[in-house]
Amino acid sequence: MIIQDVSEELRRNFIIQIQKKKSREILKAAWRLALTALLQYRYTISMIKRYFTKNDILLIIGMLLASGLLMLVLLVSQKKGSIVVINVDGKDVKSFSLDEDTRFVIDGYHGGSNVLVIENGEAFLESASCPDKLCVNMGKISKVGQSIICLPNKVVIEIRGDSSEEEYDAVVG
Repeated sequence: MIIQDVSEELRRNFIIQIQKKKSREILKAAWRLALTALLQYRYTISMIKRYFTKNDILLIIGMLLASGLLMLVLLVSQKKGSIVVINVDGKDVKSFSLDEDTRFVIDGYHGGSNVLVIENGEAFLESASCPDKLCVNMGKISKVGQSIICLPNKVVIEIRGDSSEEEYDAVVG
């Protein structure tokens, strides 16, 4: 763990040199940081060899590759949404097209309010009256199935596709 402490000190030194904008010191700090990273890499490899067999490492690499491939397929296969639906306390209140730039104030549960903004085909909450503002920090959404949820105001903003394109998960009966 001594290497880790030294590495942390070198990182701090590197950041300080960047803030001071001294190019020679930045280069020296970068070299020191790179050498420390190399030492940590060698230390990590020796630890891996001590605790894992070859088959364990192959299994971990295979699982990482499979999960990466699955994530890539899911990201590529997501469809761009066309409609933003606002739901307050379990009831659909209003819907907008993602193609039109809009700003709308949502009256939430018990007088709470959220400001929905639609710009450049993406929807996001600009502000909210809730205390934690988690809904504002959820970011922009534009793909079918994505949603922004504000629990204190009981507001759900969901992206949906064209109703003619929607597919069923299963048909019963």
